[in-house]
Amino acid sequence: MSVATLIFITALTIFLFFFKTVADTNELTYNMTSQSDKSITSTLKIPTAYTVSGAEVKQSIYKINDIGVDMVVDGVTYYKTLDPTEVNVSGINVDRNYTPTYVRDTKGDLTLLRFD
Repeated sequence: MSVATLIFITALTIFLFFFKTVADTNELTYNMTSQSDKSITSTLKIPTAYTVSGAEVKQSIYKINDIGVDMVVDGVTYYKTLDPTEVNVSGINVDRNYTPTYVRDTKGDLTLLRFD
């Protein structure tokens, strides 16, 4: 009887250790994911409105060749074939916050990036 009790206590201790390890791993994964990619949100928390500054919008236009999609900022379309060294982005207010909208095709590929 004492051997069975010892095995039970040992199994219970191991179970609690594994349970705590899995809970810690889940918490760490959630924290790393939420800090590394702001566009990924958990369904367990209420999502907040994601905004970017005008300076980030300007930087995105300068990197439009790397991004590879057309961008629309306040109704002005910037095409992905644009030469970033010749673009006039003076109409973008750097102090304003923009809300990005991601337009995707049926395969899930990004086709248009809109800032309103």
